[in-house]
Amino acid sequence: MSYPTPLPLFLLLGGLLLAPALFATTTEPFAERSPPLAARAGVPPEKPSGHAQLTAFLQDLRTLQADFQQLIYAPGYGPTANSASGTFYLQRPRRFRWDYQAPNPQQIIADGISVWHYDPELEQVRVQFQAIALRGTPTRLLMSEEPLEELFTLEEQGERDGLAWILLTPKEEEPKFREIELGFADNLLQAIRMIDPFDQTIWFLFDQLEKNPPLDRQLFRFQPPPGYDVFEF
Repeated sequence: MSYPTPLPLFLLLGGLLLAPALFATTTEPFAERSPPLAARAGVPPEKPSGHAQLTAFLQDLRTLQADFQQLIYAPGYGPTANSASGTFYLQRPRRFRWDYQAPNPQQIIADGISVWHYDPELEQVRVQFQAIALRGTPTRLLMSEEPLEELFTLEEQGERDGLAWILLTPKEEEPKFREIELGFADNLLQAIRMIDPFDQTIWFLFDQLEKNPPLDRQLFRFQPPPGYDVFEF
């Protein structure tokens, strides 16, 4: 059976299409991950709502670092998912970095002006103006200080898989995602679930999350290596 070319970060970043080789294949559906995810979160039986935890999480957020696993489920292909993993860094406002480490190293860096996608295997760099790339994405939510209600319609989703969930529906026309769900425990982001216009379900699961760690600003600077092809979008 063949699988469709995964498009999560093409949609997440508004045009930066990652090479198919970035993703490995896993047959582990998210439902099987729920017990360890809930246990890792350590959520008490009674806890604040998803909206309350989202507000608390963003209130004093300056920097963020976490390991992540990305899973993509395409309609018509059963429970099998494409998977990638790495480390995520964020520095508010306007800077982030996704270091994909498996199955193939790649980097996506927002320096406050542009978003860079660095693919050492292909010796290519793709770049797009940041304000365009991040419209209607959860990354914009995390890195921006704009009021949430101006960007999304918010709706409580209760508790599921041991986490408190909130649904975000982008307000702008033709959003990159139809809906975005955020799962919280102890006022920390544990999971993101997104559905794109192609009905793909995309998960980001976070581990070893640190809020407001000291981060070197050099993490968010990028200069294309000599000899690499640079494509502007």
